[in-house]
Amino acid sequence: MPSMQYRQPLHRCTPICQGQPPLENGTADPLEPDGARRLISIAVNAIVTALIVFAVVLGATLLGSSLGRRLPTNQVSGETWSSVSLGIGFISTMAAIVLGLLVASAKASYDTKHDEVQTAAAKLVVLDRTLRQYGTEAQPVRALLLDRVKSVASMRWLRADEASSGSRTAPVTYGYEQIWLAVRTLSPTNDVQRGLQARALEIIDQLGQMRWLLTTQSSEGISIPMLVALVAWLAVIAGCAGVFAPRHRTMFVIALLCAMAVSGTIFLLMELYDPFGGVMRMSSAPMQTALDVLSQP
Repeated sequence: MPSMQYRQPLHRCTPICQGQPPLENGTADPLEPDGARRLISIAVNAIVTALIVFAVVLGATLLGSSLGRRLPTNQVSGETWSSVSLGIGFISTMAAIVLGLLVASAKASYDTKHDEVQTAAAKLVVLDRTLRQYGTEAQPVRALLLDRVKSVASMRWLRADEASSGSRTAPVTYGYEQIWLAVRTLSPTNDVQRGLQARALEIIDQLGQMRWLLTTQSSEGISIPMLVALVAWLAVIAGCAGVFAPRHRTMFVIALLCAMAVSGTIFLLMELYDPFGGVMRMSSAPMQTALDVLSQP
């Protein structure tokens, strides 16, 4: 990802081939209690940030309008505006560049996670086909795989967690590790089955790597320094426009709509970093397709 991206302390755990809520044998929950609270915090942070941006832009417009009433008439004339507009145009250009970089970074992060989910869905289908070719001995493993895929096919990573937030005493085993152990304990009787077993283990290892890759990528977030610079420049533009704008209700409504548009854009940018929850949730079609294939006898 681009180097400008900010690593937020709040992050999300995104499972691939992971199980249901904690079992008696210590199976890991796809979303731990702390992880669920962090997901909620990310969503709240996006809303709070958007509201702050809205207040800053609208407040700068009102402040500029109030300042324009107190300035001498000769300082808010058309000649002054022609000079100020040059500075506003320069700042607007810089703000557009920064906004473009933020959009590109957020979209790249979203597309990367989307591609990884599609790849994982394809690998799940290949793994099931490999186990099918192994024979009836692998049927329990296929059933375990189907159970794990059902738990993630809806793409609803943010869900209510009724488990206690206390630390677990039992060792944690993730879903893909259970499948790996089940495949590893198979007893092949010929070279074909041994080759299929090795291939299945390799695919499971790849799925495990993708699971942890998505987990580490979940800490990505919008670049805070660039966001602050963008909001500051937009506030300057709004304040300068407020100084020279007519003072009536229509202009106030326009300023309100502009502030809403800016804050809405920032909100959507932050939501792009959370593709497994929120308003920008990615489609569950790849996982649903994989689930349909795995459900075949």
